[in-house]
Amino acid sequence: MVLKPFGRLYWKQKMSDKNPIFNKREIENQFEEYLRKESKDRFYLRKKIGVKRLTKNYLRNARHNLLVGKMMMGVVENAGIKEQLVLPDDFQCYSWVIAISYYAMYHAALSALAKQNYKSDDHQATKYALAKLYVIKDELEKEALELFDQGKKILEEEYIITLDDARKKDRAARYSADPEYEKSKAQEIMQDAKKFVKRLAEIIEFKEEK
Repeated sequence: MVLKPFGRLYWKQKMSDKNPIFNKREIENQFEEYLRKESKDRFYLRKKIGVKRLTKNYLRNARHNLLVGKMMMGVVENAGIKEQLVLPDDFQCYSWVIAISYYAMYHAALSALAKQNYKSDDHQATKYALAKLYVIKDELEKEALELFDQGKKILEEEYIITLDDARKKDRAARYSADPEYEKSKAQEIMQDAKKFVKRLAEIIEFKEEK
């Protein structure tokens, strides 16, 4: 696959420009739709003057989540730390690493939205807002949205596995997910989250310097 450079990061070119999310008209239509959309328990996307002051807080949370995920992976992979913490040898928390890595990405995205005085409580709305506010202006590469979607997909897959295991009566079955598979997914989303957060931080902090 061709590597596309920008800044100090490199993205794998995997998606076609024919994808609807990269169609300018579709982006603008979905953006406006999410601004109007509302349900009993969520607002999707809103313009709110004053939310810009939360930009740094969201970005700080994103970076903190990355550190916590790294710390958890370190515990899982270090027998000495497990012994000090009196943890069983087979202790693993890959599902938590997956969750916190996704939320690192999500908080970085919220930071970028807040920078433009928008807020969101929905993944799809957030994605289209990033596309409208940054991608179609050539300030953010479309591959960043792919990483964001992939992170959500990994999180949802992990949730389905965990929920399915929890429904089973056999206590041992609750840990039936393949640890090596979970580990590979945790490592994948951690690396994607690092790239995503770093790239959005570059954009956000560059705008602050202007």
